[in-house]
Amino acid sequence: MLCLSESTKAYLCLEPTDMRRSFDKLSVMASEYVGKDPTSGHMFLFRNRAANRLKILYWDGGSFCLWYKRLDRGSFNIQPGLGNDFEMTPEMFYNLIQQ
Repeated sequence: MLCLSESTKAYLCLEPTDMRRSFDKLSVMASEYVGKDPTSGHMFLFRNRAANRLKILYWDGGSFCLWYKRLDRGSFNIQPGLGNDFEMTPEMFYNLIQQ
């Protein structure tokens, strides 16, 4: 399970993302859409258009790591109307990845 430390933030990119994208393109999206340095150690969450797939990109100090989750039924509960640089609370982060 992924854990947020007190110094780690989680940013949700609401721009629907092609789930075929991997480390390099997702790190560019973290820079362009979220406006944060992808090597900062923070977690960057990306969803597909149907909101039934989720990727999390993070830097572990020496390399990028990618976490991927696909729901068999339903979709992730993501609030509409948020900005691309939305900083999630730890509670929101854990509720989202435990769906």
